[in-house]
Amino acid sequence: MNSMTLNQVDALFQNIATAHYNIQDYFYGLPTALAEKIDSNAKYPILCVVPMQTVMGEQVDDRTYQVMVFDLPSKDKTDTSEILSDTEQVLKDVLKVLKNESQLYELVGEPILIPEDEVNVDWITGYRSEIVLRTAGNTNYCDIPSSTFVSPNTPPFAVVKDQDGNTIATLYSGDTYNVIVASGILDDLSATVQIIDNPF
Repeated sequence: MNSMTLNQVDALFQNIATAHYNIQDYFYGLPTALAEKIDSNAKYPILCVVPMQTVMGEQVDDRTYQVMVFDLPSKDKTDTSEILSDTEQVLKDVLKVLKNESQLYELVGEPILIPEDEVNVDWITGYRSEIVLRTAGNTNYCDIPSSTFVSPNTPPFAVVKDQDGNTIATLYSGDTYNVIVASGILDDLSATVQIIDNPF
């Protein structure tokens, strides 16, 4: 899996909509914009994708989407059963592509397809499913396009370590630490060892 932005996911769904012979229109966005799209110039059948939430895991992002396929029935609604059958099949086609097409993402779990009737003022009919797309995530903030970040609650500090990597002092702003540099060790082979400090 690779990481994907929301715009890349939008492009993925748009490519699916463009390639499918039975999808005539495509929408990606929030519910209020979807209502405007359906109220105005939508062509049917339409594939609609609404982002719901993103769960940011340790190494993955799980994004939840409402994916819907709608069609506009006749005024007497005698074709509702046919529309439900067709839109369910188109939505299943979209989910098949998501399951099998790419290594960039993973369709998590088994999607449930739910019929919907008389949606919005156009009285459109079709099927919807709530799906989760998993992509690679990154919680390392080293790649954030910003200057060095310091939390206002955490004062900047420096760490003094010994030759073995053990922390021997933590210094905050204004602190000092004296380092004694030994030029050598005299060992007279007796019970005591003398360390001579000779910085010159």
